[in-house]
Amino acid sequence: MSTLFANDQKIDNLIASYQATEQMIQEGSDEHLDLILELQNNIKKLLQVSPDVNDVLESTFNSITESEARNIVIKLTQGLGFARQFEAFLKRLHPSIGTGIESLRKDLYVETKQLHEFVQDLIKYKINQHDDIRELFQGIH
Repeated sequence: MSTLFANDQKIDNLIASYQATEQMIQEGSDEHLDLILELQNNIKKLLQVSPDVNDVLESTFNSITESEARNIVIKLTQGLGFARQFEAFLKRLHPSIGTGIESLRKDLYVETKQLHEFVQDLIKYKINQHDDIRELFQGIH
């Protein structure tokens, strides 16, 4: 085997390694960007649904009965528990992903906080401060 042939082969292997590594990085970047875009889209959907719930609850607040308020508080308490878990998950994301969704995460926090405040108002003004509901709600702070 000639020296030229051996060197050519090593150089070709080096170039192929660079190309394979670049391809792997490119594919990883594409997957990374796809993940960020998918997270952004899902959070945007949540940001569309949450204000709808807030708006309906606010516009119907005066007509909500104590029984309805209890049901709403129970459901929203469960939903807020999921929201808190999701927010904690988003905060723990690697910064390379987290920075791509930071403003949406903050917007989602604001919407969740509004729902939390609405539940507090229901408990205070509609449920007449029954201890069993208050205890249920205190578990999601």
